[in-house]
Amino acid sequence: MSLLATLLGDAPSQADAARGSGPRLLAYVADAASAALLNSAAASLLPCEVRTGDIRSAARDLARQRSPDLLLVDLSGVADPLAAM
Repeated sequence: MSLLATLLGDAPSQADAARGSGPRLLAYVADAASAALLNSAAASLLPCEVRTGDIRSAARDLARQRSPDLLLVDLSGVADPLAAM
């Protein structure tokens, strides 16, 4: 079993997906190439949404919506990642 499968447990049922419970993985990446790679890899593993953005985008969006099970934020180019979080 992969680490990702261990962290996530069973995939959501089709009924859960139909209710629109949202993505289990929400990712914010700095560039389109990273977004494309993550979309192609993660989509086969779990419901995901990949957005182009940074830590500020993630914080702004998460203030207005339900938090995902997993959040991935690209911190490349951030001088002090701990302070940014």
